Amino acid sequence: MLDETARKLFRMFYALYRFESAHIDMDRLARLTGRSKLRIATAIRALEEKQYITWNERTGVIRIVTPAERHLKEAN
Repeated sequence: MLDETARKLFRMFYALYRFESAHIDMDRLARLTGRSKLRIATAIRALEEKQYITWNERTGVIRIVTPAERHLKEAN
């Protein structure tokens, strides 16, 4: 189960970026969510671990993982 910050971020990511990859602006996310950058980064890592998103931390690019893709990963 995701914590409140992770759920909030996932809903935002899904609404904004469900069909394409996007570069994350941590300052904007902090402003929109009212959370610290550390808390946001922790929530993003949790989303990645649970395979809701992929995140290239070096470049700051995220991509939503579809349920079908998640199912394929679990099957392999």
